[in-house]
Amino acid sequence: MKKFIIFISILFFSMSLFSQVTLTPEDLAKLDPAVRSQIQSLTAQKEITNNIENVSRWAGLGKEIGLTVKESLEAVVDVSDKFSKTNVGKFTLTLVFYKIAGKDVLQLFIGLMWLIIILVISYKLYYNNCDRRVLVEKKWSPEGKEWELSYNIIKGDDDFKVVALFILCIGIVCAIPIIFV
Repeated sequence: MKKFIIFISILFFSMSLFSQVTLTPEDLAKLDPAVRSQIQSLTAQKEITNNIENVSRWAGLGKEIGLTVKESLEAVVDVSDKFSKTNVGKFTLTLVFYKIAGKDVLQLFIGLMWLIIILVISYKLYYNNCDRRVLVEKKWSPEGKEWELSYNIIKGDDDFKVVALFILCIGIVCAIPIIFV
């Protein structure tokens, strides 16, 4: 008896599922114009209602997603701000900075140091091998108005000037790839 009741209830339920009437365009054309216009207006109203419900459901879902993302990002910002103020957080931020930009900063630092060293060496080499005036004697003039100065000119070595300029050019050519590549 129990099985019979279950069978009847399933049969009744399945019949109610398939009891909806659908009209084909040919059947709709055979109907009275007043009935046809009522069916078309009801169908259009039902589609509009379905579209409005669908749009409002998607809008609500979008709003919920937006609020969830906002709250989660605020939580991440708060936690990361607190973490960055600790010693471990500062160390971690330093490691992250080194991982992202450390190679570039080191290249820039090493390249600039190389360039400064080359500039100093080539300047010293060039300046020490230029012609120079050296004060040999300084005495007061017999008239008592001014000092009499006598200079001796020391000739520089032109070969070392060329070497200094060559070192400068080679140093700049070597520093450019270190800095920019």
